[in-house]
Amino acid sequence: ATLAAAAANGVAVTATRCDLRREPGPWAATVVANLVRPLLLELAGRLERPPHRLIASGLDVGEADEVAAAFAARGLGLRARRDGDGWSAILLGR
Repeated sequence: ATLAAAAANGVAVTATRCDLRREPGPWAATVVANLVRPLLLELAGRLERPPHRLIASGLDVGEADEVAAAFAARGLGLRARRDGDGWSAILLGR
């Protein structure tokens, strides 16, 4: 779906599939994650090399601050936040 959406919008991306509960995943300068809060918190806790930018979306409005704080402990500060219809997206970066 990621590759199809990128192609439809004329954007070149590299998409990698991995089980983030079992492996750290490849490093990338920019990471876009539409993942649930528990998995994001788990990832923040074991992040070895933070990306330069992380966009996390699909968060309930009440979850965004907790997720941002977990990644802030890894050097990624909150740069922007968008809320709408009960959902949040956050941009974190160094």
